[in-house]
Amino acid sequence: MYDLLIKNGTIVDGSGALPFRGDLAVKDGKIARIAKMIEEEAAEVLDAAGLIVSPGFIDAHSHDDIMVLSGDDAPSILEQGITTEVGGQCGGSLTPFLPETAEELGVDSNAKMFAGLIAGGGNLATLLKELEHTELPVNIAFLIGHGSIRQAVMGLENRPATPEELNAMKDLLRQELEAGAIGFSTGLIYPPGCYAGPEELVELAKAAAEYPDALYASHMRNESYEVVDAVKETIELGEKSGLPVHISHHKIAGKGNEGTSRVTLGLISSARAKGQNVTLDAYPYDGGATALINALPPKYRVVGNEALLEQLKDPAFRAQVKAEMEVVPTDFENLIGMCGFDRVLIENADAEGVVTLAALAKAQGKEPFDALFDLIIETKGNAGGIYRMIIEEDMDNILRYPVCSVGIDACREPLNPNMHPRSRASYPRFLARWVREKSWLTLEDGVRKITGLPADSYGLHRKGYLREGLDADLVIFDYATIAGPADYGCGDLPNIGIKAVYVNGACAVWDGVITGKNAGRPVLRAEAVE
Repeated sequence: MYDLLIKNGTIVDGSGALPFRGDLAVKDGKIARIAKMIEEEAAEVLDAAGLIVSPGFIDAHSHDDIMVLSGDDAPSILEQGITTEVGGQCGGSLTPFLPETAEELGVDSNAKMFAGLIAGGGNLATLLKELEHTELPVNIAFLIGHGSIRQAVMGLENRPATPEELNAMKDLLRQELEAGAIGFSTGLIYPPGCYAGPEELVELAKAAAEYPDALYASHMRNESYEVVDAVKETIELGEKSGLPVHISHHKIAGKGNEGTSRVTLGLISSARAKGQNVTLDAYPYDGGATALINALPPKYRVVGNEALLEQLKDPAFRAQVKAEMEVVPTDFENLIGMCGFDRVLIENADAEGVVTLAALAKAQGKEPFDALFDLIIETKGNAGGIYRMIIEEDMDNILRYPVCSVGIDACREPLNPNMHPRSRASYPRFLARWVREKSWLTLEDGVRKITGLPADSYGLHRKGYLREGLDADLVIFDYATIAGPADYGCGDLPNIGIKAVYVNGACAVWDGVITGKNAGRPVLRAEAVE
């Protein structure tokens, strides 16, 4: 007897193959059988007539590794159909976790949560042991952040690594890859990753290339006026190291930069035509998000957040920082300059409606830069910002690109109107707007972009497809109605059209409601579990 039998659904298997009507059976958390008709008995039978049965959606760009020990049900993740996340992005990962770097990593707010991880050495092997006693709502694979490795070895030093320091970073990376990490990531606009030159990254990539299925994912050095050079740097790293490369949340930002995606995607196509493995992801919104403190010139972050907050109280220092941020383009990723204060939204759960930095400054009777600096100080550097800097024409080009997956670039969040809507609705929005409404992709190709493609890009061999023997991660949805209405200022609106979400055969969402059946598991690099 099967545990679950889904009958009469339209099966879209994640490969890009044409949909077909059929039945799917689940046994012991695996897909046991797929056929046009299955007549055997099952403990639970679901009639999916008129609905799509697809693989569980894969978040190709997640920061949820920070939250894996929280025990939270992750409603913002599960309710949009995500069953697997790839965490540790943008150069920041939960491991290696060291007490002396906890504050800078921003994960020391709940010491009890991380006590076991710290006591065990702060490495991935210890984290995996901790997760044996923690319920996971979704599956998660782990990248190891270059910034986290560099900080563990060098602190926030703004200089090239010595040979000894580089060897120490390689050893840390190898340790985590051997434990099951699927690769490493960089965040080259964030300290301390931005202090590293290409040579350091290539050497680390060569170390990672020693491990089958490992890859390199990069929040590149620039996503605006120097984005072409940033893509070239990423591709060159892959050429020199032999490691597959993945460009994170690819975008074209900044006024006057319209159409640059034709150049960047051309570079990727050229590299792929030569046999290089280059993939990417994007999210379907025109705004990025990061802490407001990350909008400051990164050279000032070398002293650490606490000292920088003190410096920001000095009028002369403020004037110096302001002068550098008023110039566009700059030698750093000037997030404020690319948007203007009227297109920087404040992520504030207590605010009513959309609040921009420009509106905040006006309400407070301050100059915009002073309002920004004061908010950073008041929140101890934790205030979040949404930067509506992305050029929509280029976003469309990127999302349609054949090897572009979808990612939300976020972690699970308590639902509130002023959260970035990508945290809540990226996947239903993508299927509704880019697939059904704009008809730029067929249903089967749209589903592949959020299932089989990211599974292939990251080497997640048991995920992303409806095939017998693979994990039973499933989404059942109504293609005619699926939508993600969450938007800026209404980021908590519920998604529409998702009937059910299954994680490893357990029903995690039913009619939009979290069931509390947490059946997620760590997803390790294939060689590490053989």
